[in-house]
Amino acid sequence: MMEFLSSLEDVKQTIIENSKFIKSLENCCDDSFRDSLQKLVDETMKGRLEIGERIIALKTKQKRIDDALQKALSETDTVEQLNVKCTEFFEKEDKKRINVKLSTEYKEFKQQMNSAFGGSNVTNVDDEDVAEVMEPGGKVVSMFDPWSKALMLNPVRNIKCGHHYERDSVNAIIKDNCGIRCPVVGCASKCFIQPNHLEPDMALRDKIRAYKAEQELSDSSSEEE
Repeated sequence: MMEFLSSLEDVKQTIIENSKFIKSLENCCDDSFRDSLQKLVDETMKGRLEIGERIIALKTKQKRIDDALQKALSETDTVEQLNVKCTEFFEKEDKKRINVKLSTEYKEFKQQMNSAFGGSNVTNVDDEDVAEVMEPGGKVVSMFDPWSKALMLNPVRNIKCGHHYERDSVNAIIKDNCGIRCPVVGCASKCFIQPNHLEPDMALRDKIRAYKAEQELSDSSSEEE
């Protein structure tokens, strides 16, 4: 598994480095070539982001498979029981929708691509409206719960890794299972989530409520028109 994840990460980094190289060519070419280079960037940027998104989705799925396998091994005594557990997992996994664009890793990838091309191309090609806030230091935090994908109303912060979850979602998931790790893509923490790892984030809660109120007001205004 680790070799597979490492290979995916290498591919992602290659995309970023290649983008930086293309941008660097602007300093050693005339205006005509520079215009052609910009056209190339504009035409390929969406594809580069989509490849990065797919890579991160594969990493997410692999992490879920590994966690499920470890859980199944600890709960079964025979190969037959293990096969049943794994089959159940894959059936549930096939029904899930992984929204990679809400993940921290995708946000960081997008930001790196934005930096590689001078900040003028990435934002425009990624048209999904994702609610997020900026923490001190420039860290991007999604307002959506990583499990339910719904807007968080009572966010809690995992003190072991710094990622956020909806309070009710995470409590329901870890209530009868002590072997759940942080679901955020790219999270380096290997700690299983415990109730005492979760602390309310009142500042984030207030920002989410303000965002929700603004959205409701906007929707109301649209209906009146």
